[in-house]
Amino acid sequence: MKNTILLLTMFTLVQTSFSQKISRQVISSSGGEARTSKTIISYTIGEPVVTTYETNTNTLTQGFQQGNITVEKNIESTYVNPELNITDYKNVSLFPNPTKGLITLNMAGMDLLSDYSYNLFDMEGRLIKTGITQSEQTQIDISSVSSGCYILVVNGSDKAIKEFKVIKEN
Repeated sequence: MKNTILLLTMFTLVQTSFSQKISRQVISSSGGEARTSKTIISYTIGEPVVTTYETNTNTLTQGFQQGNITVEKNIESTYVNPELNITDYKNVSLFPNPTKGLITLNMAGMDLLSDYSYNLFDMEGRLIKTGITQSEQTQIDISSVSSGCYILVVNGSDKAIKEFKVIKEN
């Protein structure tokens, strides 16, 4: 009898010690993961339940895939690089967007004696195209890439100063 009680007690302790683990699980109709050397992006499609519960100190969001990320301050996609002695990149623009082939990178008002370049990345972080800006308006031909979303990063002195989301249509 003592052995049975001891065995039952041990079994209960083992079960309760393992029942305290919380693992992240998502129930969805589809999803996937894209990896680069520095970034992992995972996504889900069709999550059936979405709910948020909040108290004064805690927030529980059910139904959204969540990672371990902390946002410390809100930043725009305009970067300020003190080495360039330029603090305003609002004159840098891109048009037309969406496009079917040619996009124009407008660098009006920028000191073009400095070295400016651009890099076009797909949504998985692969470098698709690169080039150098040599005038206030640089034409970039993306007619050879497939339709989808891309990121165009404008660089000055080897540092990113602005980025654009580019939509390529057929």
